[in-house]
Amino acid sequence: MKDDNEARSFTTGAMMTIGWAFFSFYPITVFPILEAPQWTKGYTVNIVFIICYWVLFLVGQYLWRCDVRTRKFDINKQDDEDDLQKTRAIHVEVVDDKETKETRV
Repeated sequence: MKDDNEARSFTTGAMMTIGWAFFSFYPITVFPILEAPQWTKGYTVNIVFIICYWVLFLVGQYLWRCDVRTRKFDINKQDDEDDLQKTRAIHVEVVDDKETKETRV
């Protein structure tokens, strides 16, 4: 992702959105004030979430390295047939109302 600005911005935006949505309600439900200072449920849930985050991170790294190895998402790759360089023009010549002549260039 070091050369792909779009992928980097999408990943950063997705991480910020999910983090904001998740951690808005997470502390209120997992660490209630009435159970303080012995949050046995909160610490257990927190450790499980940390393990899940690390597993997701490692799976993401593995999948990203597989894609880089196969060069599936190479942004610097030059295609031989660029759609912008192809010229597909039609020359239309109208002599009178009844006769129209089309020529593909």
